[in-house]
Amino acid sequence: MIIMDRLKALSDGIISIVLTIMLLNVELPTSYLVHDLKIFLISFFIYLTSFTVIMVFWKEHYFLFKEMKVLTNDLIWYNGLFLFFLSCIPIFTKWVIKVPFDKYPELLYGTSILISTIILKLLVIKVYKISKNQELIFYEKKINFLIIRYCFIIIIGFFIPFSVFLLILIFPVLVYLFKKVKL
Repeated sequence: MIIMDRLKALSDGIISIVLTIMLLNVELPTSYLVHDLKIFLISFFIYLTSFTVIMVFWKEHYFLFKEMKVLTNDLIWYNGLFLFFLSCIPIFTKWVIKVPFDKYPELLYGTSILISTIILKLLVIKVYKISKNQELIFYEKKINFLIIRYCFIIIIGFFIPFSVFLLILIFPVLVYLFKKVKL
């Protein structure tokens, strides 16, 4: 159990650092002119979107590992891979803050979230093989839906700049506004 606690602590620590790094990328206004305040609000909105995405991933990660009693080498490596791609999100968040409304940073941002979601699915499959927890079957279907949704968002983002952030943020907000969260 100590090893599992260490894995959870490592994951929580990395996620905390990721959230902190993203906040440091928010462009503060240099004056109270409308232009500077607009840049600040765009930066803050991008940060809010990334924060929401990371928190959703943290919640899913928590759910996945809360009942785990056995830790395998595969789980350690898949978890590390998941955390690696999750830690790439601040890079793309910073890039989008620097050049908002440019489709290529947005597409790479969406792709990093998509890859993190695919790795999370691989983690779910590994955990299910170990635990045989039937709830994970529904959970895997939910992640499949997320993968399809992120693919759709990336395609739309290619044609409509800045839509990636709006579409990524809207869904988790609606889900958590209208659903009771159980931990």
